[in-house]
Amino acid sequence: MDDWYGVRHFTSTFGYVVKTVDVAALEIAAKRVAEKWRLIAGRVEWNTVEKSYQVRVPLSDSLPKGYALTKFTMEKMTSTELPIASVKENSAQFLEKPPITYFRHPTTLNSLHDYASKHAPILSIHVSLLANCACVGITIPHGIFDGMGMSQVVEGLNCMLNNVPWAPPNADWIFGYGREVERA
Repeated sequence: MDDWYGVRHFTSTFGYVVKTVDVAALEIAAKRVAEKWRLIAGRVEWNTVEKSYQVRVPLSDSLPKGYALTKFTMEKMTSTELPIASVKENSAQFLEKPPITYFRHPTTLNSLHDYASKHAPILSIHVSLLANCACVGITIPHGIFDGMGMSQVVEGLNCMLNNVPWAPPNADWIFGYGREVERA
């Protein structure tokens, strides 16, 4: 992976404020997305020959014991409320930006180096359950996924949560222009 504009040094966290969330269903959905889209189940590693980061993608259905497909954390903050107005079903509103800690666990990694050195899952989801809503944060390394990639992750989660058929994007879409993907 080339380091375009320093993207290997940071992650992207997208946050959603929702009225309620089925935490167990979201965790299962995240695992199902990683099972279908094996790139998400991969691990970042440093290629000493190429002097760049790459993702080792597990292809077999049998993963090593203790191999986590995703990182999922949750925090209950039942005495905390966000100042949100009542909204109609299926509507959206602008909020004053809640603190990032509502969407990102303190142990969430920040760089490809961190992911590689810890052999950590690529997809991290953090849920904060507040008194009047839930904050859901989805974090991925920006050196692997950009905003379009994140949209595919979110679409996969939505489909898995709603039992809608979903096919992950192919490698050409992610890596562009027919570039070969190394498989582990």
